[in-house]
Amino acid sequence: MFKKSVVFVFWFLFFGNVLTLDTQPFIERLIQTRRFTGAAFVGNNHHVWSSMGIDIREEDIENLFGVFEPPYYPKLFLAGNVYFSHEPNNGKSFLARNVNEMGGIICFRSFKGILLGVYEHPVLQDEADQIMQEVAFTLLDT
Repeated sequence: MFKKSVVFVFWFLFFGNVLTLDTQPFIERLIQTRRFTGAAFVGNNHHVWSSMGIDIREEDIENLFGVFEPPYYPKLFLAGNVYFSHEPNNGKSFLARNVNEMGGIICFRSFKGILLGVYEHPVLQDEADQIMQEVAFTLLDT
């Protein structure tokens, strides 16, 4: 069952030096605090970080999301919630499910890494777990 807060899963596949020196330590910290191997639950604003007991600065979040800046996914927007365009980039696999400002399920994959995001949302509450599992298995198989 999902908590009533915005939750994100970052699962980085390391192909070269993807993360900055400032970003990597807090990613490692997140990984250590969760029961996942190579994954961490994170959010995209300070309120979400704080609600999870993680003291993180906006600059650090921006640094993290910066690894997905152009030329990888130029349609990436950060504004409280995270939105992605459905436009694929250079033939790489891409999946996005945008619902509304209150939440949705978002997932995309690039050769730099995988971002799997989940919002709590009334419409998706019953199906979110199933979708998450399906998406996770799909990503693991690729």
